[in-house]
Amino acid sequence: MISMLSTLTEGKKTLLIILFAFALYFPLTFLGYGTDCDSESVIKTAQNIDQQDRYIPSRLPGYFVHEFSTAILFKLGGSFLSNVGTMIMSLLTIYFFIQICQYHYIPHKYLLALFLILNPVYWVNSTCTIDYSWALALLLAGYMFLKEKSYITAGILLGLSIGTRLSSIIFVAALFISYVLTKEPDRKKVFLSLAISIAVGALLYLPPFIYMGGSFKFLTYDMGEMDWFGHLARFVYKNIYIIGLQTFIASLLMSPFIIKGFRQNYKDYENILLFSFLIIAGFETMYMKFPLEMSYLLPMLPFLLMLLGISLKNNKGIIIFLLIVQFSYNLVNINIARPDVSNIATSATLGLWIEWGYLITDIINRLAMLS
Repeated sequence: MISMLSTLTEGKKTLLIILFAFALYFPLTFLGYGTDCDSESVIKTAQNIDQQDRYIPSRLPGYFVHEFSTAILFKLGGSFLSNVGTMIMSLLTIYFFIQICQYHYIPHKYLLALFLILNPVYWVNSTCTIDYSWALALLLAGYMFLKEKSYITAGILLGLSIGTRLSSIIFVAALFISYVLTKEPDRKKVFLSLAISIAVGALLYLPPFIYMGGSFKFLTYDMGEMDWFGHLARFVYKNIYIIGLQTFIASLLMSPFIIKGFRQNYKDYENILLFSFLIIAGFETMYMKFPLEMSYLLPMLPFLLMLLGISLKNNKGIIIFLLIVQFSYNLVNINIARPDVSNIATSATLGLWIEWGYLITDIINRLAMLS
C-alpha cells in the first residue's frame, strides 16, 4: 500500500487511506456494541431517551452529545448503526489528521495516518458504541476550521467535543495557552472562538446538571480504591500498553535517531510543537489523576505522531519499522502484568505472558458476548 501511495495525487491518497480504514473497521461494527462496560451504559441511556423521554447519564459527568446521538442511531439500526456512527467519526478523525499534517507541513503524513489507523486501541474504539472517536473527530475538525479562520464553526465544533467528553476542555485550554505564547495572527478572533466553545460546552452539561437536581455534583468521577503505588503503576503500565510493549521497546531502541532528528528539525515547526507538547502534558496530567482506561490517552496520539513525523523527517524507514511493530500488537501481546480486575484493578500479578493481541482479544470477547 505504501508504494501505491507514491503514484497518486494528494486527494486520491487521502481517499485511499480512508477507504483502507473503512475496510478494516466496518466488519467489526456487526459484533455488538463493544466490550467496554460504558458501551452498555450508553445503550441504556439511549433507550431511556427514546422510550421514556428521560435523560439519565450513562456515567458522570455526562456525555450528552454522544448519548443523544446514540439514542437516534440505536433506534434506527441497533448496535450496528450506533457502531457505524462511531466508525464515521473515526474516519473523519483520520481525514482531519491528514489535513492538519498538511497544514503544518508535517513529513510522512500518510504513514502517520496509517500509524493512527492501525493503533489497536484506536482501531477497537473506532468500531463500537463509545465516545472517544466522537470527541476526537470534533476536536480535530474544530482545530482545522480554526486554522482556516472559520471561527464560529470552530467554536461550535470544539464546544460539541466538550459536550461529548469533558476532558476535551484540555484541548481548548492548550489552544488558548499556545496562542498566548506565540505570535500567531487573529488572536482576538481565536479567543472569541474558544469562548464560544466554552459556552456551547456549558450548555451541553445542562442535562446532567438538571438530572442532579440543579447541582454541580455531576462534576465527579468514581476512581474506586487505589493506593499511591497502584495509582502510579497503572499510569505507567497503561501509557506503555496504548502502543504495546514491543512498540515501546522498539521506540526506545530508535530513540537516538528520534532525538537527533528532533534537534535538527524542530525550528521549522515551533508553533505546532508547542501546541503538541501542551496537549500531551495536559492529557498526561489528567491521566495521572484518573489512570483508568487507556482510551483516555487517545487525544494525545495524533500529536505524538506529528512529533514522530518531525523527528524522523529524514528517516522514513524507522517510521515504517515502528508501524510494523505496532501492528503486531493487534495480533500478539507481550504482557508483564495481569490485573485482578480489568480497568479497575487493585492489584496485579507480575510475570511474562505471550497472549492474543489487543484487537484479537477484543474480537474474541465480542464474539463471546454475541453467542
